[in-house]
This record gives sequence, structure tokens and C-alpha cells, in this order.
Amino acid sequence: MLKGINMIKRKKILLLLIILLLTVSTYCLAGGLDLSGSMQSFLDYNFKSENLGYDELLTITGEKQFGFSSDFYMDLVLRKNDDLDDIQLKMPQIYLDYYTANMDWRLGKQEINWGSSYKINPTSYFNTQQLLQLEPITFTEGIRAVKGTYYGSSNIELTGVVAPFAADENSLADLDDMEYALKVTKRQFHGWDLSWSGFKGRDEITIPGGYIMNPEMTAGGFDLIGSINEIGVWTEVVYKDYNDKLFNNSLEGVIGAEYKFDNNLTLTGQYYYKQGRMAQEPDFKALNLRITYPVQSFHELELTGIYELDKDILILRPQFNYSLAEAVELQLGASIVNNKGEDYGVPIQDSVYTGLNVHF
Repeated sequence: MLKGINMIKRKKILLLLIILLLTVSTYCLAGGLDLSGSMQSFLDYNFKSENLGYDELLTITGEKQFGFSSDFYMDLVLRKNDDLDDIQLKMPQIYLDYYTANMDWRLGKQEINWGSSYKINPTSYFNTQQLLQLEPITFTEGIRAVKGTYYGSSNIELTGVVAPFAADENSLADLDDMEYALKVTKRQFHGWDLSWSGFKGRDEITIPGGYIMNPEMTAGGFDLIGSINEIGVWTEVVYKDYNDKLFNNSLEGVIGAEYKFDNNLTLTGQYYYKQGRMAQEPDFKALNLRITYPVQSFHELELTGIYELDKDILILRPQFNYSLAEAVELQLGASIVNNKGEDYGVPIQDSVYTGLNVHF
């Protein structure tokens, strides 16, 4: 009986996805928007719970060019996971770009992705860092902001961001509660890109028990990326100064490297350090790893992993990406977890999975 009810619900979900796709497609085409997107389906068998879970993600992107001076962009995301009664419909990004001779403006809900490191970017102040996440299906929620980038002489860029909305994004924040960021970038300085950045706003902190706090802080950071003898290298360092004395000022940093061999085998390695910000939060030290190797030019073997040094937590994810067609990819993989630090709240458990990605 329960199986029949779940099947009916799944059919309703599929019907909802089709209706949503047709509705948005009609709206976008009527408005002259260029339409693209992707559909991702993911099945996961958890050995510990002996449960078969699933995750479905439909992303529809609409873009429209207004001559040479501006363009419009939007994302619509529908996500469905194990809970058949819970469907998330979100709009992670919707913004307008406007271009002048030396200045680019972006107004609306947008992702502010700063930094050049692999997976974890300390200088990406507006994004919450997912330190122990290796999920195949993820998306980032943008923030409502105004961003301006000025392109000066000598390959210098100046970028400013103002986020005028409160944390719940339902109302304008007071002047003191608005978030600001400024970044100065010097490109091609003897083959290196260097950035200095500053931020005033709030830092999301999750302490044991799942309680989330958003203390005010002022932060300053440095970002560098370049190459040494065909080895790509990068580093990011951020210092955070908290207004509330409950939190300790802290240092956060990354250093990493990547090398591609003649056979296209690519190795990526990175060390990450985050100083504890309060008594209940320990320091976090981790090594990130990624190895990719192409198979017959169309397919790919991939291994990603993270090892937390102090808690002795190791997470490995081997995966085979098989190209069925130009825009269709099948994923086969597993998650292998060695977690001796049970109190750290590792979100991943031993499992095998398969996924299908379709781009249109």
C-alpha cells in the first residue's frame, strides 16, 4: 500500500516538473529569453541505514541580451529529495547587468564568488563554506546586492559590493546592518593575479547542537594565483575581527597546487586551516584531493577526497563519469568514510550511488 502511495507521489512530482518546464519555457520564449538548463537525478544507497535515497534537481536558466549595454539573467531551481512531500522551488539568481566603457554593474540576486582556491574560498565572504561536503548535486543561493567592477589601467580591477537587505531578505537592513565588500585585483603581475579584499558584515557560525549565530565582523583578505614551472599554485588568507567579545579573532587560509601530466592525468592538492572562533569550536585542518583522468576522450575517472587531520576523518569519493551523448552524462560512484571523530557531525556516510545529468 505504502509503495503504491509513493509511486503516485512520484508520478505527481514528474507531472509537476513537466508542467513547470513547459510553463517557464513558454514564458521565456514569449519574453525573448534564451533558454537552457539541466536535469539531474541521483540515487544513493546508504549502507549504515540500508536506505535508498534520491535527489532530483531541475535548473532552468533564461538569458536576454539588450544590445551591447546590458543583459538579463535568471535561474529557477526545483529540488526534490527523499521526503516526497517536500519540494523546494527557488530562484538562486536573477539580476541585470549594465555595461559602460570602464565599468560593469550587476543589480539583483546574485552569487558573489571570490577567491581562486579549490572548493573552499576564505575570501568568498558572502558564501557559507561547506568544509566536509562532497555532494554530487549542489547549488548556491545568491544574495540581493549591487556589484560594480571598474577596469582601470595597468590591469587593475576594483570591485565593490553592497548588500542592503537584512539576513531574511524580506526588508531593507539598517545602515549599520548592511554588508559591504571591496576587492582590488592586479592581473598579470609577472604572471600572477593578486587580490586584496575587505568585508564588513556577518559571519555564519554553527556551534555544537546545530545552533547558528551571525556575529558582526570586519575581515581582510589576500588572494594569489599563478604558476611555477607549469604547476598551478594558489593561496588565500583571511583575518576576521569580531565585534562581540564572545568570539575570538581568527585566521583562515588555503594553499594549493595543480599539475597536469602529458597523458592529461590531473592532480589537485590543497591544505586548509581555520582557527576556532569560540571555545566550543576547535581548529579545523584539512587536506583536499582531486584526481581526474580522461578515458577515450569522452569519459572521465575522478577521485575526490578530504582528510581532517585533528579528528582523523577521511572521506573519499571515487566516481566514473560516462558520456552517453553530447549533453547526457551517467555517473557511477561511491562514498567511503572513515570517521573516528563521531562528534564532528560528518554529513556523509558509506554509500554507492548513480546519477544522470541531462543538459538542454
